[in-house]
Amino acid sequence: MRLMTLAMPVMANLYQQFASPSLEVQLANRDGEILRIVGAAAQRRAMADGTLPVLSIAVPIHGTDGCLLIAADHAATSRENSDHIRALLQTTVEMIEHRLVESDERGFLRLHFHARQALLGGPLEALAVFDQDSRFVAINRTAATLLAVGGDLARLRCNDCFDVQWLNLVGYASLRLIEPFPLRTCDGERFFARTTLRQGIV
Repeated sequence: MRLMTLAMPVMANLYQQFASPSLEVQLANRDGEILRIVGAAAQRRAMADGTLPVLSIAVPIHGTDGCLLIAADHAATSRENSDHIRALLQTTVEMIEHRLVESDERGFLRLHFHARQALLGGPLEALAVFDQDSRFVAINRTAATLLAVGGDLARLRCNDCFDVQWLNLVGYASLRLIEPFPLRTCDGERFFARTTLRQGIV
């Protein structure tokens, strides 16, 4: 499963940031089935004594049909740090979402955009992926929020959201421009943007 492959390195990094032997990071599907766990010592202890975690925080992963990233603590040590844990969990989820969208094999062109130029190129940027006919294929949570787009992407094309010619975006991507260009939505919102083509497409 592509989600597990892309999520595991980020989950391992999050576990290292927690630096707590009682805390583990879990990836679960919408039915609550645990797909992956980082922090095996805590898991073994929980299974041995049959107790539930003292603290459990879950954040949904956008675009995964209901999968969750969970931080579970089997001791009371992190209860006072729950806001910090939730913030780290949220950032990690956004990184996973970014990886999922960026690596979507159905994509032809990736549009990276944000109102803050400094966020371009990082996991917190807005990212939309289009097929060759300018149809939306996938977007991350940031893009969905900025564009106020729901889950039904199949009917949307690039020019339904952006005030730009599709061939211009393809041209920018073909030139591999490093400098961001100005991009405006149909509602008049202004962003900085870059475009890239999927690897293997010239």
